[in-house]
Amino acid sequence: MKQTAFLIAILISVSSLAQASSRNLADVKQIKIMAYNVENMFMHLGKYSKMPLKDFEKMTDSELKPDSDLQGVAQAIKDENPDFIVMEEVEDLETLSTFDSKYLGGDYQPYLVDGNDGRGIQIGYLVKKDLPLQATLESHKDVTWVDPTDNQQGKLFSRDAPALLIRRQGDRSNSVPALIFIGNHAKSQRDRGGDPGSNILRTAQMKEIGEIVDDYQKEFGANTPIVLGGDFNIDVRKFLKEVGVTSQREIERVVREGQVQGSTLKLRMTLTAENTPLQHVVERTITVEDKA
Repeated sequence: MKQTAFLIAILISVSSLAQASSRNLADVKQIKIMAYNVENMFMHLGKYSKMPLKDFEKMTDSELKPDSDLQGVAQAIKDENPDFIVMEEVEDLETLSTFDSKYLGGDYQPYLVDGNDGRGIQIGYLVKKDLPLQATLESHKDVTWVDPTDNQQGKLFSRDAPALLIRRQGDRSNSVPALIFIGNHAKSQRDRGGDPGSNILRTAQMKEIGEIVDDYQKEFGANTPIVLGGDFNIDVRKFLKEVGVTSQREIERVVREGQVQGSTLKLRMTLTAENTPLQHVVERTITVEDKA
């Protein structure tokens, strides 16, 4: 369904990560990779904000992502301590850089190029600076297709399918990468005109990502490590998003109505599933502001 057979790649940045390197490549036996949808990481006015379980609207000052939420995102990253992170729903490169310097101690090198999403949610990367590596970011946002629902040509990817090409420090820019990390934030499962669940578009996007992988393997060899990570907007993702949004709403309600005694709230979430032995419990004590 894609009209163009070639990929338009934008070389965004080539950066040495080893300027503050403290690790020897020979000592790096494994790396940890993390994918994280950070839910509307907006830190500037005049962009967009997602309304709970609905559409997007222009932001006001109060709709910037709260500092407490940003601290929560940072704590989750610190708990896992990943070497590479692909992050979905980031406002822009400046936001990603500011988040790293303010909340992560400047430990990561940010990479991001604005994609196709008119709502202002981008795919970005954070890479540990102490790794003796260098990276190049390639965008595939300009890949086009002909939409069979209306026979109109347009951009295929809802956001982008950026690829971070990781090479050892000192390797040539055209050498075989040590790792290729492709980010993904698939089209949501909302219906489009003539496309229930956006299945036609979602399928075309994943097929194109498969072609991107094939092209990299042809260019660099079949044994080149390629990782695909991100938000695939599948049913479990929709369920978890609803749990998160509605739970936060209820927590804020009891705090707002003055039903919390003291300055802390002990939370407990139990996940079960019918006809399975699933019993997952998450407990955490959080500090709440006095709204009285």
